[in-house]
Amino acid sequence: IYLFESEETAQAYIKKHTARLKNLGVDEVTFTLFGVNDALTKINHGNLCR
Repeated sequence: IYLFESEETAQAYIKKHTARLKNLGVDEVTFTLFGVNDALTKINHGNLCR
């Protein structure tokens, strides 16, 4: 799981790596975007600046 600054940066990552994998012969790639669970992040002492 990766954490991105915004949905736009996550989409850029997806686009970049989908193209990279396609060049290696991987035609099917699945990405799932999740939101941040602020309550659990606080419990785990996550350092998110919003």
